[in-house]
Amino acid sequence: MQDAVFLKEIDHGPDENQVEEAVLRRIGEDALLAWDRHALAPDGWVVEPEQRMEAWRDLFAQVDSEAATLLVTSNGAARFALLADEGLREQAATLDLLKLPTGGFGVIASEQGGKLMLREWGRRP
Repeated sequence: MQDAVFLKEIDHGPDENQVEEAVLRRIGEDALLAWDRHALAPDGWVVEPEQRMEAWRDLFAQVDSEAATLLVTSNGAARFALLADEGLREQAATLDLLKLPTGGFGVIASEQGGKLMLREWGRRP
């Protein structure tokens, strides 16, 4: 498996370690919704979406459909899994948010032939 840097939390730039109220004052609710719904990062955040999506594609290409793979990541990084694959992107279009809630998880299944299916997203145990 390639270097797992793409699973690390994004760099929130000037909003790093700030409380949500301070972040909202700086970027506004529309910018936060664009991030949660469409993975469009607010000004000043370092996200590298193309590199993250390419890393997700590389990972998906290596996944064995007969074996389970467990990844632990942040919701900032996880949303790019849904955007990295056309089929997943189409399935994710039915979701209200790309963001995983804190403590939530997603399940992406690799079927025979490599087709990816979004089985769960944003579910909390």
